[in-house]
Amino acid sequence: MSLLKHLLLSVSLAITVILVGTVWLSVDSARSYLSAQLQAQSDSAATSLALTLSQPFNQDPVTQELLITALYDTGQFYRIELYSAKGELLVSRVGDESLPTIVRGSPAWFSDMLPLRKAVSMAQVSDGWRQTGRLVVEADAGLARDTLWASFMQILMVVLIAGVVWAFFVWVLMRWLRQALRDEVEVRVEGMLTNKVQIGNWKRARFSELREVTRTIDEVREKVMVTQQEQSARIESLQLELHQDEVTGLANRKYFINEMRRVLDADKNGGYVLLFRQRDLAAINTIMTRANVDNWLRNVGEQVSQVFHQDHNQPVQLARLNGSDFVVLLPNLEGPDIAPLTDMLLTVLARLRVQLPSGQFCRWALALTDYRYQEDIATVLSRLDRALMRAESSGHNTVEFVSRSDDGGVGLNAAGETQWRQLLQEGLAERRFLLSVRQQPDHLKQNSYTRYEATLMLRHTGHSEGQDEKPISAYLFMPVAARLGLSAVCDLRAVELALEWLTDNQGDLVIRMSLPTIVQPRFLQEIQSCLSRSSVDLSRLYIELDAYGVEAHSDELETFCSAMKEMGVRVGLRRLLEHIGVLRSVQTLQLSYVSFSTDVIKEMVQSPGGMELLVAASNTCARLGVQIQLNAPITEIPVEAQKILRA
Repeated sequence: MSLLKHLLLSVSLAITVILVGTVWLSVDSARSYLSAQLQAQSDSAATSLALTLSQPFNQDPVTQELLITALYDTGQFYRIELYSAKGELLVSRVGDESLPTIVRGSPAWFSDMLPLRKAVSMAQVSDGWRQTGRLVVEADAGLARDTLWASFMQILMVVLIAGVVWAFFVWVLMRWLRQALRDEVEVRVEGMLTNKVQIGNWKRARFSELREVTRTIDEVREKVMVTQQEQSARIESLQLELHQDEVTGLANRKYFINEMRRVLDADKNGGYVLLFRQRDLAAINTIMTRANVDNWLRNVGEQVSQVFHQDHNQPVQLARLNGSDFVVLLPNLEGPDIAPLTDMLLTVLARLRVQLPSGQFCRWALALTDYRYQEDIATVLSRLDRALMRAESSGHNTVEFVSRSDDGGVGLNAAGETQWRQLLQEGLAERRFLLSVRQQPDHLKQNSYTRYEATLMLRHTGHSEGQDEKPISAYLFMPVAARLGLSAVCDLRAVELALEWLTDNQGDLVIRMSLPTIVQPRFLQEIQSCLSRSSVDLSRLYIELDAYGVEAHSDELETFCSAMKEMGVRVGLRRLLEHIGVLRSVQTLQLSYVSFSTDVIKEMVQSPGGMELLVAASNTCARLGVQIQLNAPITEIPVEAQKILRA
């Protein structure tokens, strides 16, 4: 409760006590006065009646009774009694005490609370010098009580009216005091921030007691304004430091996450998020000074920023998440608008590559995903991370795209590394891996075929119903396994399952193997041990590799292919045309087949140089006895390309 309310409540309580005391004293004084008047009336009436009854001609009992009755009928007396000299009751006139309150006038509780003293008087009746009787007269207090009750009600009404007037006065006083305090203190304090109070207004203060207070407030206000300006400049500087990456000057992770949350809640059209990671930043730090690395990263940020702002009118947010990760938020974009941007980004990043001590250039991994209105940010970032894992495990420099509709049927979009690790380890321990086998047609020659292609799958047990859900394809879990260091055991399990399938089935079987698995030092010994224990004809087993691995880890792949050749296992290579430089290594790898993409062939035949490369690749494979395999029917490519491949 405020100090003002305490003060007014105390004053109101004191006034209430005074008014109540005044009412009580006034009524009590009136009661005493009326009691005295009643007693005087009784004394006078008793003396007068006794003298009348003492007259000789009034000694007759009938006359005495008539005189007493006449006096009683005046209504001023409650009781008149005449006793003989011996104390016998001769005449008695007494009022009715049982009359209701409405008849008596004042209520019973009032008479009980403020009773009037009984006004009883006695006088002697004599006949000359002889006492003949005793007279008792008691005045009726009813009229006095009614008069006292009326007086009480009048005083009470005056007190109540005074109380209402006081309450209204207090209410007006409270408003006036509050407004005065607000004008003198509160408004000035608020003006310290809003700058709306003129300095020097303390001279017009309503209360002399507050003049010094308002003067002090105005002085403090001047100091606060100076301090506020300094703090505002400091806060602005800190906000820039808080929201910017200190090396590149781009937005940092915290600012980007907040901005992405805002866009997800506001952008009803949806958009895309693009992330690109420098995979060899640690190696770059070993060959360049810290200052040079910072300059190089700053140059990357500037040139990438130019790519997304030169021909793009929509707001684009570019940020650096950590040392090697950059991210771009692309709201309000359609699918066809993304392709030109990613192509320009790939060109810029390829131009900015740094040559490593091994002679190779540093690698970029690019991931892309889309988002929809009011989608959970954790789901979007998890999907983007899964695309990044695919890009890292695939080994190529193109963009890996994971759509929001691509959940693999297992509902693991938002799963983190811990959940994936547990899922993979349980799958290995409980032998939940299996192979999905399908026939592999020969699209080039269109002959009968007996070759099959296997995809590693993982049975996923649902936690809610305890039943197996749709198996997870290696396309989903192998990028995660590569990041967690579990790709080797997964690929080794695929080899074991492939050998079991070859034991029970006819035909050849192709299994794919990831690059992170082959470059692990102990994997070659483990797969050799696994193959040596099998009694299957190993020439029926094909291991398919990615052509990018030959460029990135040529020595490791040559060693692996040579070891597989010695054990009788055949090796294939996919996406050769995407990495045409691998042609010089086809002979040393001792390949059994290479896979051509029909989409790439369609692009190559559109230029003379591309046609020459296609001819060179086809002739090289034919000269080395390496089979060419298409991923789609040959009828889908132009006729001139069909002639080259059929030759």
